[in-house]
Amino acid sequence: EMPATPREVEEAEAEGVKLEFLVAPTKVLPGESPAKMEFIRMKLGAPDASGRPRPEPVPGSEFTVEADLFIRAIGQVVAVPKGFNLKLDRRGRIEVNPETLETSRSGVFAGGDAVTGPASVAEAIGAGWKAASAIDRYLGGQGLKERELKEELTLRPSVEEVLELESIPVAMLPVEQRLKGFDEVELGYREKEAVQEAKRCWRCDWYE
Repeated sequence: EMPATPREVEEAEAEGVKLEFLVAPTKVLPGESPAKMEFIRMKLGAPDASGRPRPEPVPGSEFTVEADLFIRAIGQVVAVPKGFNLKLDRRGRIEVNPETLETSRSGVFAGGDAVTGPASVAEAIGAGWKAASAIDRYLGGQGLKERELKEELTLRPSVEEVLELESIPVAMLPVEQRLKGFDEVELGYREKEAVQEAKRCWRCDWYE
């Protein structure tokens, strides 16, 4: 149920993060030094309206955690200014027509994380293309030309050739250095590595 990718979990554990699953904070204990916070263990109950199991507290499972600092970090959301006067769903995301991405305000379109919640860059780019086409039609145009894959296209390299090329892991900043500051963790590819990784491309951009 945790909204994190396996890679994020692996990197957190490598940096010494201890994960506590199905736990909810209940209160900060006042006057304590170092600070203490009380938590209660949870169990998954019946699904809610979204279909996800609803966490329920386990009676008598309270416990305390001592720490120098507690940070309130329960997720990331897109802040939609109230002045936009857009209809939002219960999670604070912008509601749109799924076919056109038009919002509750005529002539205003939205896409990306503000609509779907956290997703991939590719999905955001796709939403941008879809919205651009809808905006063109809204302004009296014909919409963007649909891109269709050429029937005679042969993938170069072939699927078999791509599968034989192993992905090159991105170089990472050593764990001991990550814990000392906020430097970029992913160091990127050297030129030779970037060229080798690019050879694994299936050329999905070959469209009319």
